[in-house]
Amino acid sequence: MIRANFFFFVAQPQVSLLRFATLLAMLCTSNVFADVPASERNVLVSLYNSAGGPGWTNRVHWNTTDPICPGSGGENWYGIGCDETDTHVAAIQLSNNRLTGSLPAGWSGLTQRSPRP
Repeated sequence: MIRANFFFFVAQPQVSLLRFATLLAMLCTSNVFADVPASERNVLVSLYNSAGGPGWTNRVHWNTTDPICPGSGGENWYGIGCDETDTHVAAIQLSNNRLTGSLPAGWSGLTQRSPRP
C-alpha cells in the first residue's frame, strides 16, 4: 500500500509535465493566424454557396476552417486578396472560375474591399 501511494505522488508530477510538454509542442508546431472577422468569412462562405462553389474550377481552401488570410503561414483562399495586416478581405478575383448564380445578400459586409481600378 505504501508503494502504491508513493507511485501516485511521484507519477502525478510526471503526468502534469507530460501534459505541459504536449501542449507546448502543439503550440510550437501549430500556426497561429490572425484572420478576418467572422462577418467577412460568413460573406465569403455565402458567396461560395450561392455561386456554385462545389463546381468552381479552383476552390482551394474555400469553405474550410483554413484561415482566409494566413499571412506568412500559408496561402490565402483562392482568389482572395488581403490587406497589409492580413486581417481583412481587400480584393476578390474569381474570374474564369465557373461561378454561377448571384451575389449573396450581405455582400456589403466586406467593407475593406479596394475599389476596382
